[in-house]
Amino acid sequence: MHVHLISMPWAAWNIPSIQIGALKSFLDRHLPPENQVFDHHLHLSITARTFSYEEYLRDVLRFKHEGNFFCLVMMRFSQHLPRAVAPSDIKRDIERHALKHRIEFRMLSDEKLQALMDATDKDLEERIVGPSKDAQKIVIGLTTNFYQTYANLYVYYYLRERLPGKELVFVIGGASVSYPHVLSTLNHLKIDAYAVIGEGEQKLLKLVNRVANNEALEDKGDGIFHVSSAPETLDWNESWFKSQISSMDQLPEPNFEQYFKCLDEELVGLPDWARLRMMSEVPIEGSRGCAFACEFCNLNRFWAGYRKLPGEVIAERTLSVIEKYRVKKVRFVDNLCDSWAPAYAQYLISANKSIPSMMEMRPKHSVDFWKNLKRSGLQECQIGVEGLDEDVLKRVNKGTNVFDIIYNQRSLTESLISHGSRQLITYYPRSTVDEVKNTRRVLEALLHMPKFDMGGFVLGIDSPIYRTIPKEDRRELIVSKNFATSMPDELKEFNVFFPLVSPPSLFPTPEAQHDWSQLTRWYNSISPSHWIERYLLAEETDHGCIIRDHRDAENLVEYKLSGLEQKVHQLCREPQTLATIFSNAGSATTEAMEALKSLEDRRLVFGVNGRYISIAIHISLIELKSMARRGSAEVIR
Repeated sequence: MHVHLISMPWAAWNIPSIQIGALKSFLDRHLPPENQVFDHHLHLSITARTFSYEEYLRDVLRFKHEGNFFCLVMMRFSQHLPRAVAPSDIKRDIERHALKHRIEFRMLSDEKLQALMDATDKDLEERIVGPSKDAQKIVIGLTTNFYQTYANLYVYYYLRERLPGKELVFVIGGASVSYPHVLSTLNHLKIDAYAVIGEGEQKLLKLVNRVANNEALEDKGDGIFHVSSAPETLDWNESWFKSQISSMDQLPEPNFEQYFKCLDEELVGLPDWARLRMMSEVPIEGSRGCAFACEFCNLNRFWAGYRKLPGEVIAERTLSVIEKYRVKKVRFVDNLCDSWAPAYAQYLISANKSIPSMMEMRPKHSVDFWKNLKRSGLQECQIGVEGLDEDVLKRVNKGTNVFDIIYNQRSLTESLISHGSRQLITYYPRSTVDEVKNTRRVLEALLHMPKFDMGGFVLGIDSPIYRTIPKEDRRELIVSKNFATSMPDELKEFNVFFPLVSPPSLFPTPEAQHDWSQLTRWYNSISPSHWIERYLLAEETDHGCIIRDHRDAENLVEYKLSGLEQKVHQLCREPQTLATIFSNAGSATTEAMEALKSLEDRRLVFGVNGRYISIAIHISLIELKSMARRGSAEVIR
């Protein structure tokens, strides 16, 4: 029996699929040797043969969506669909729909669509159809995480057409297939496939063994369903976690050999090969799940509990994979890396090693935490900021406050970690005018630091806030009325990318919605390099603290702090209350209050609700400009 694990576009082409890499290793360990397991990172080979590097950045990276492969399915396999829609009509209608909803969007040209089809056909023919001639039972595993639904359907129709008489079993896993709108569309299209809901290793192993033994394939209690009988998945069933791996050390290291063999042998003749090879990264998994239950987040829908490897073990694996695959950078795919990152960093520092990496963190750490990670190679960091108002952050339930965020934003900048993202949620549920006002006040105070990344609130199925919605109302949310009404009728039945729109009970107040709109318009108008040009830098000297203020981009104002002002400013390097400032300033309360007010008036210290923090960055102008150059380097996600 053959098992083919496939990752299609639009996963990032410079990174192997950790989903199929992990499944490949697990199946190789547990299946009898007569069962052959093949992994195909077609998101690399198809994309690299279709697009130049510049085309990828321009046409793919910014515009990942289902529409292009939907066109290919219609062009090639419309006879299997409920009805045909001309690709020209698809392109026109989707672009109009995106324009109406102010979505930045671009469809591929007819020429590029044909090139995409040719590259896809070539890979499927050479990698799966040809090698499958001697196999009767063939399991096709498809991962759906990155707008891959219609790319997978192209694979489904192609292999059914090209492998007649074979016993084909299609298995679809990954995050997207667990969503009700995706499953219902697959059912509407009468796709003969099985959906795996939740962690996949044990479930796929069970399913493959059942195929080999001619047993019934469904196990609804374990989250294995035929598409035609899959539940609505409006809520998560705890039994779907029962086969989850209990400990991360039970998982073998993911196998990425096929990805790098393809990159280094098959694609080496491409004009952009050297650039792509240089930018290639390896994904690493140090943990699964999350220790928190943030109100907006539904990632715990896919894992039960939080499991992690020791930081030292993660460091050892990281050293091993960069040598094995000859890459410079690793990308940790954990929901959060905070718990194991200190031990990881210390291991690498002790070994005198530094490995460029990307991690996801909470904004709640010390300066030493960030400096050690920087020494270990941390280059890019995604920070879950979520909100910049105290009341919003309490509802978020992440255990952070505004001062944590300001302190960590400053610490990241001082540690020269500028690249990555600081995720800020706009239009947060039930937000008020005052909460938006407070958010803007913080943003205005931090314009001399790297920008935050704004994104409107999206309701996640099975998030804690979703569970506050009465069960009888949840089904109505699956198809967004205000988003779908402009979608032409001929496309609605094929749509797998409806968002889940909040009910009115979660909307910000009308006045707050207006203010959010103004805030986002203002903030998006600010150049990403604004913080480089409009700096606020501090330098401690033997004669006091010198602060160079260039925040107006025209005049350089120099403040020389000494005596009590310098003392108060230094105290506010850590968030302080008035009481702690007065008790530690070593001066009369009135004098300390005057020094604090002077610092606040010059916007050198930021205060909220009786707490204060200094916002000047303790790095040199040379370091700032150097960080700007590194931050502008090309990064492919």
